[in-house]
Order: sequence, then structure tokens, then C-alpha cells
Amino acid sequence: MTSHILEGKWTQLRGKAQARWGRLTNDDWHQIEGQRAKLEGKLQERYGYTRNEASSQVDSFLRDAGEQIGDAQTRLEEKMRDTEQQIRDRVDDARHRMQERADYYDTRLREAKPADLVQTVKRNPVPFVVAFIVIAVLIGFWVKSMNSSRPLR
Repeated sequence: MTSHILEGKWTQLRGKAQARWGRLTNDDWHQIEGQRAKLEGKLQERYGYTRNEASSQVDSFLRDAGEQIGDAQTRLEEKMRDTEQQIRDRVDDARHRMQERADYYDTRLREAKPADLVQTVKRNPVPFVVAFIVIAVLIGFWVKSMNSSRPLR
């Protein structure tokens, strides 16, 4: 993992770094800001490491963190692929069920006879009367709005 990646992934790595190097204060972490050189300097200051020891410590940390991030990224990508496939399967299933229903109602409509409609109205007159009234009122409002929008002559 390079220094640029350290800076880019600093918010993800900071918690792991804090657990590894507990002697560094919150102020130290704010000053470091994901910059490798500053981290190495703070490690030298707080732990008494030589420059090479601090660099080795940071290399080891970045190697471990890179592996963990890579593993987590791989698991996340697998989970996303699985979730995507589940969504595709559900969409296909819903599409299939909707097509079956559409086919069913299409068949029913093709087989329907005017006498069937008359029988349905006779068995359920109230909903048809209410629907007729609502449609008549809507048509009335529409006609009225059309007349009121005409320019006067």
C-alpha cells in the first residue's frame, strides 16, 4: 500500500492505527492527517524508534491493513454480486407473475360476453352507479374548464 493510499484511506485506517499505537494522542492523529512521514515522526517521538524502525513499523502496518482492506473489498464485491443476482431473480419472478396475470385477464376479457357485463351490473348495481356519477361529474368539470378557457368573441 502506497503513501497515497494511506492518505486516501486514512479515515478507515485511523482506528486500526490508534489501536496499534496507543501512545499517540488525538492531537497527534489530527496532525498526522494520513501522511506517512508525519506518522513515522510521531512514532519516533512517542516510542523512541529510530527512523528505520518507524519506517518498518509503518510498512508492516500498511501491509497488514492493505491485506485486510483487500479482503474486505473482495467480500463486499462478492456480497454485491450475490445481492445483484438476488434482485435480478426477484425482478424476473415478478415479471413472470405479472405476465401470467396479464395473460389471464386478457383471456378473460376475450372470452367475456356482453351478457356477462349485464349480469355483473345486475349483481352489483351500486358500484356501477357510483362510477357512472363520478365519470359524469368529471366530464362536466372538463367541459366547463374547456368552455371557460375559450377566448370571448
